[in-house]
Amino acid sequence: MGFLARRQIEPLSPISGNLNLQPTPIAPTMQILRLIGKERSVLLSILGISWFWFFGAAVLAILPVYCRDFLHGDESLLTLFLTLFSVGIGVGSLLCGRLSANKLELGLVPLGSLGISLFALDLFFLGYPAGLPSTPQEMLTVRALLASFWGWRLMADLLLVAVFGGLFIVPLYTFIQHKSSAEERSRIIAGNNIVNALFMVLASVLLMVLFALGTSIPRLFLLLSLGNLVVAIYIYTVVPEFLLRLVCAILVRILYRLRVVGREHLPSSGPAVLVCNHVSFIDWLVISGASPRPIRFVMHHSFLQLPLTKRFFRDAGVIPIAGSLEDSKILATAFTRIAEALADGDLVCIFPEGRLTTDGSLRDFRPGIEKIVARSPVSVVPMALRGMWGSFFSKKHGKPMRRPFRRIWSRITLVIGPAVPPETVSAASLHKMVGRLLGRSEEPGASCDRTGRLAHPIAEHPEQPVQLPDPLLESGS
Repeated sequence: MGFLARRQIEPLSPISGNLNLQPTPIAPTMQILRLIGKERSVLLSILGISWFWFFGAAVLAILPVYCRDFLHGDESLLTLFLTLFSVGIGVGSLLCGRLSANKLELGLVPLGSLGISLFALDLFFLGYPAGLPSTPQEMLTVRALLASFWGWRLMADLLLVAVFGGLFIVPLYTFIQHKSSAEERSRIIAGNNIVNALFMVLASVLLMVLFALGTSIPRLFLLLSLGNLVVAIYIYTVVPEFLLRLVCAILVRILYRLRVVGREHLPSSGPAVLVCNHVSFIDWLVISGASPRPIRFVMHHSFLQLPLTKRFFRDAGVIPIAGSLEDSKILATAFTRIAEALADGDLVCIFPEGRLTTDGSLRDFRPGIEKIVARSPVSVVPMALRGMWGSFFSKKHGKPMRRPFRRIWSRITLVIGPAVPPETVSAASLHKMVGRLLGRSEEPGASCDRTGRLAHPIAEHPEQPVQLPDPLLESGS
């Protein structure tokens, strides 16, 4: 069947025609290993995938012993466990595609690693379940397993370890292909397979040593769980912004029904400055959850001093800022850090009004955006957040977050306009563009009606299609 399937593949010409076939495998293998070490991010991804195969090889080697000697199960029980593990990997891979909207979502990697550790740890806590056969002559059958609570718990642990394994490994494979050039991709994938094989051999050797030392099966699950937890923590320290962006997306979808219009205007790569109106304390959360890329937000420095949010904002790469009269040193440092973030190819989001609106109006934009673009000439993407005025996090009723949270899963809309070239950027023109996206008057101070909804029909019905105004499209061309 493999031969017949291969015959259906359309033949392609070699991309790297200058490669010579080596008579021995040693020299090309060393070349491939040196190749995968050129790009640090690719090497870390390969090591992450290899760790998964280390973990998977260890689990698959443990399961027969666990089933035969620990649970006193028959062959059908081992078949069930292997089936659960295989199906879980497939389910996790499919779920990864759904959660990432068929895009590269590295935030799933630390989440997947954490899930693997959690359910592998539960296998340790399961220990020696009650109700196992008391003598070696008795055999635990699938029917007996299904009749016990601990049996369902055991099956759930094995299945969910594999599901989270799928969430862990698919983005890493995608990232390797995304970061590799067409000329080197096949050799990098070959190098990945070589390192995977080495890690699987290492897992077998380590298990032999641990079994020889008399380590029990539950303790093996504990060691694997703790080792995987170390990997999860390390991954988080390397790419915390991806996991935090994913967490933001999940929180936004729990709290609100978010609709994004013009998502295609967000650049898929490279630097840009995002500007948006400022309605509530969680505008950054909504914008972050709507973006497929991590965003560096510019926030007042006091938010980075709060005990509950200090670590979160620091890991998210938030840039603290202050007014010129408040602290000129923080202000100067903020502009420097914004320039550095843009030089690194990041997205930076600012709220040019400088403060939350207290009456629903769009305030004048401060000239800081002009200074940013003058120092780092990048495109600016105007955005408008609608539906947050009057929410629990806005100032419509005075101080925010003081009244009961009543608007659960209400509709909000983020409208994203076309990017504006840096040479045409000004605070006044961006103010007009955001005003048009809001569906308001272009004049400062255009406010909401007495119900707190925007007076423009588009704003009142966020589920209707939004037509970006022609003048805005022209300004972004």
